Amino acid sequence: MSATPHTFGPGLFGWYHAPKGPPRGRGVVLVPAFGYDALCVHRAWAALADALAAVGLPVLRFDLAGTGDGAGDDEEAERTAARASSVGTAIDHLEAISGVEQVCLVGLRLGALLAVRAAAGRPDVESLALLAPVAAGRLYVRELKALAMTAPPLPGAPAPVPEHAQDLEAAGFVLTAPTLAALATLDVASLGTRPAPRALVLHRPDLPQDQKLLKALAALQVEASSEAFDGYVELMRDAHFSVTPAAAWAQVAAFAAQGAPAGTPRTAQLTTAWDVPGAREEAVQFGDGLFGVLTSPRQGASGKAVLVLNTGSNPHVGANRMSVQLARRLAARGLTTLRFDVGGMGDSAERPGPPEQRLYSKASCSDVKAALDFLAAKGFARATGVGLCSGAYLAFHTAIEDERLEALVLINAQRFSWREGDSLEIAMRKSFKSTRFYVQQFFRAETWDRVRKGEVNVRGVAGVLVSRGAARLQSKAKDLLARLSSGGSDGDATDVARGFFHVLGRGVRVLLVYSAQDGGLDELDTHLGAQGKKLQGKGDVTIELFEGADHTLTPRWARARLFERLDGWL
Repeated sequence: MSATPHTFGPGLFGWYHAPKGPPRGRGVVLVPAFGYDALCVHRAWAALADALAAVGLPVLRFDLAGTGDGAGDDEEAERTAARASSVGTAIDHLEAISGVEQVCLVGLRLGALLAVRAAAGRPDVESLALLAPVAAGRLYVRELKALAMTAPPLPGAPAPVPEHAQDLEAAGFVLTAPTLAALATLDVASLGTRPAPRALVLHRPDLPQDQKLLKALAALQVEASSEAFDGYVELMRDAHFSVTPAAAWAQVAAFAAQGAPAGTPRTAQLTTAWDVPGAREEAVQFGDGLFGVLTSPRQGASGKAVLVLNTGSNPHVGANRMSVQLARRLAARGLTTLRFDVGGMGDSAERPGPPEQRLYSKASCSDVKAALDFLAAKGFARATGVGLCSGAYLAFHTAIEDERLEALVLINAQRFSWREGDSLEIAMRKSFKSTRFYVQQFFRAETWDRVRKGEVNVRGVAGVLVSRGAARLQSKAKDLLARLSSGGSDGDATDVARGFFHVLGRGVRVLLVYSAQDGGLDELDTHLGAQGKKLQGKGDVTIELFEGADHTLTPRWARARLFERLDGWL
């Protein structure tokens, strides 16, 4: 990946992919999907930008207003207008930095609808590539509502706040009532002006083709071709499993470059720092091709630093943009934060091997150490490591080796130890809750009603419980043998427990946060005893349960509770 991160317009963030070889006089603006869709395809989206740059097209990929690394927030009153206008701002910006006079807009999902709207009436938009397009905002709102219904509130979740009653939370992303209302009015069929002379539509292969969209484009005298989106289903998976659709990307690149005139080489002058309320942010690159964003308080700096690691294969913005929200909140309290991508994830350089070898490999600790080196060069000799799920694994194992981590916040750690071949187990475990949860549900009448209706994966749950029981028995057997051979003391500790004893013994503060039904609690019990009893008296360690929260703290109340807890702890 060869691109330049920068800021432009009213708080927008993007990456400029300069053309390879002789430049064309046509550029490409990639209009991204929204929310969970955007997280799934983040790395593949960058690969599309590279494929376009490889055929000589200057490319800008960017974050819609109030998303990704840009300024702003989901919960501002109305976001649809700002996101729609950000596409036009991106077109103007690309033309200014590259010198092109015509543009192809490539939009994915909601981004396709926004691209068509932005192109209407602009003579500089030569073509549109609409990928799995959303043709009408009302249909997209309906889809998001269905997505939200797949994750109903868990037992113990607080009652909804009245002022949020009309908002929609879908996979951790908030759409306020005004945003939803404005989004529902967007419709390609309502356009009165031709958006571009030609268009390529790659329709979803898992749904009937949208003939209304093609008819609307034809009515606007757009020469449109339509084909199935090869690789769509594999692309739109969780970021850990998403597969780049190389054939589709080559098809889009050929379409965008068709008939493009020759261009003139130009060196872009780009700004890499931007302001958000109470903080200054800067795009930084360090180590062996690593990328991150440094968030610094504009006043009242405490001299403390926080390092935020990836959650799974999600980029540095975090699942449901939690890392961005946390960094900006901490800056308002005087703390400097670096959120970054380990190698092979997000916007950092590629690494060999499958994704799990980056998520749960101690080799990735070298990237965490490189981030600590970067902070040290900025004057921060020590830092607090914050990680959710696999990020907790890397923070913990780095702390064992590197004394510069003075505190750890480990959230819903699924594994503290890793064996080769565990990847399928990890994927399975993330689909199941804690043993504590299943024991509680066993005595509820509604649980057995759901079993009778076939709504419970009985075989899967049983398999997980048997696996967990076997792991506990094996751990207890090892503890007994260790005690017999050592005469007690810490001889019954696993390697994980000894790792905790080591970091606590040198004064590292540890906060373990778990959703009360998270499957990672069984990992905690296996290595550290029920409710972490083996850590008692070993140092400054706190274990806290969040009732009603899910694995990635999807509900906004869960993230708010975490932030409030960290305010006092950090």
